[in-house]
Amino acid sequence: MPGRPRPVLRVWAVLASMMLGLLLVAACSGGGNDAAEDTSSSTRLLESPSADVLQREDGEVEDDPLTDDAEQVEATGEAEVAQQRSFPAAPADVLVWAHYVQPAGLANAAPIDGGLFTVSWIREALFESLYSIDSGLNYVPELLASDARVTANSNGTVDVEYTLRSDLRWSDGESLTAEDVAYTHQILLEGCLTEADGSIIDASSEGCVFPLADRNGYDLVTGFEVTGDRTFEVSFAGFYPDWRGLYRHILPRHAAGETAADVADALGNLDGGVPSSGPLVFDAWEDSTMRLSGNDDYHGSTHPDVSNNGPTTVAGVQINFVPSVAAARAAVADGSADVMVSPVVSGTLDLLDSGDVAAVVGPALEYDHLGMNRLNRHLADPLVRSAVAQAVGRRDAVSAGYSQLLGSPGIRAGDSTIEADGVGNAYWLPGQSGYEDHQPEALESNVDEAARLLAEAGYELGSDGVFTHPDRGSLTLRFSTNAGDGVRVAVQDVLADQLSAAGFKIVVDNSDGGSFLTDGPFNELAVAASLSEGTRGNPDLWDLTLFAWAGGPWPGLQSGSFRSDSEANPYGFESPEFDAEAARCDTISDDDDRSACYQALDLFVTTTESTEDGLFVVPLVERPSLLLFSPSRLERVPAFTDGDDGGPLALVVDYVLSGSGGDDES
Repeated sequence: MPGRPRPVLRVWAVLASMMLGLLLVAACSGGGNDAAEDTSSSTRLLESPSADVLQREDGEVEDDPLTDDAEQVEATGEAEVAQQRSFPAAPADVLVWAHYVQPAGLANAAPIDGGLFTVSWIREALFESLYSIDSGLNYVPELLASDARVTANSNGTVDVEYTLRSDLRWSDGESLTAEDVAYTHQILLEGCLTEADGSIIDASSEGCVFPLADRNGYDLVTGFEVTGDRTFEVSFAGFYPDWRGLYRHILPRHAAGETAADVADALGNLDGGVPSSGPLVFDAWEDSTMRLSGNDDYHGSTHPDVSNNGPTTVAGVQINFVPSVAAARAAVADGSADVMVSPVVSGTLDLLDSGDVAAVVGPALEYDHLGMNRLNRHLADPLVRSAVAQAVGRRDAVSAGYSQLLGSPGIRAGDSTIEADGVGNAYWLPGQSGYEDHQPEALESNVDEAARLLAEAGYELGSDGVFTHPDRGSLTLRFSTNAGDGVRVAVQDVLADQLSAAGFKIVVDNSDGGSFLTDGPFNELAVAASLSEGTRGNPDLWDLTLFAWAGGPWPGLQSGSFRSDSEANPYGFESPEFDAEAARCDTISDDDDRSACYQALDLFVTTTESTEDGLFVVPLVERPSLLLFSPSRLERVPAFTDGDDGGPLALVVDYVLSGSGGDDES
């Protein structure tokens, strides 16, 4: 493609901006108490970095329902907080979901609702996708009969051939065919400016009509051909590594409207009765209550985590949009709701210990890590960074932050995704296929080895128990995280004690919300320093920090945190070799070969094997979300996954209400 930049490289500027925004949202939300609830997931894309306000679809600013008013909760109690809005009683055979964000409509799936994927979560049960993800955070075919076939051509272009299942139908009885996928493609790209080869000009969505958070991957599509009733082929200008994540929420060609504006309007108010392909159909939306009915004509799910392959056993779902996390939690506790999605905070953990509420632990596609500023005079030395990794014991840190979760009687047996050994890879989480622990030295604290490395680096242990270097001075490092996040602070306390025992002088420098990031690693001056190896900006605004990075189900997304030209890279890490290899990995069409390439990239980040400039990240623990439920009301509860492709309704066919005929107990 002469004159055209390598297509896959164009996504990184967008991804870097997205990842920076998402981590700020996760950091801004407090945790560990009911005064400031932690959304706990850094998979929250395109959010405002302020947790105090939300930007609604109509442009007005409103209060953030994720942050509870502590005085209000203390004065009224959670049960009374839950009753601040009145909701109609649901029939006994209807599942009630209490959710603390009410969207403006179901057209815009961009997660602009306070750090949750509300619109996407509801649409997951109405409009199925080509692929979904399983509880191991791997893509699995949903509408497809099998995994699509990828052909990498000699000129760099790529063709992907898809085959739909043979039994697909809409809730009005019409068949779901390849023409519906082609129609969805047309709607998603309507109005977008195009390149000479037919692909849209970039992922910025210039000129595009239908609301979409981003069009990464779609900007590489040069052709879409329906080759049969169930088959179609998509041509790409270059390989897009997250190609399985495209074409979500397929729309009905015969009933959604002729133009993108028509479709957006139909999904915005749902008055037209748009038919569903999923297990639920839209019924009504009145005030703060949405009702979804079971789709009796549902073609069934082939998802590997699903036990029920037919229509739902529940008659429908009623969504009560409550004002806060505490209100949703209280609704499940008092029986006025059956399920809710909760961050891992003390109020939730205490509720689990009561025995009145149970939970399924869901992976949230993110991990907390200890980040090191390589521009610090001590941490610039690879031996010092290696000593940090030896001094840290992530197993004890995980226990400190999550022991209550791991040992709670309310956690459904065998369903915890929190690994006691934590995370030892910056690209994969332990439940994902391909996970390898590349940092086994960080599993248990090894003070002696840390001391040996520091001595090798020229440090001497003083009478005060702190190492000192003749040129660099005392081995003093500031350590920052969100003071309002009780779980992270508990982890930080253990890490600080471990480092202190190894001869580091640790100065805790926490602040509430996301200011520890915006004043530190993601301050404009700190980022300028990171991108220039310290020749610009201010390289001395932070030393060590604890926050979350998002990953999966496409592991290569994480490269945006480490590339030399990425504003999402605060570590002062610049490696042309890494940059070139990251770009190459993203163009490898074979899944196994691409995964092996990403594994090699991780060695740049978590070890000094590939370069002595490496080892600036110590992964610690994945950050889960919880699906709380009433064990007295539910006999069976499905697997739960956080993130855009998950939510409480993705596998709604697997809920079984007590006495309704379920054969498996949760």
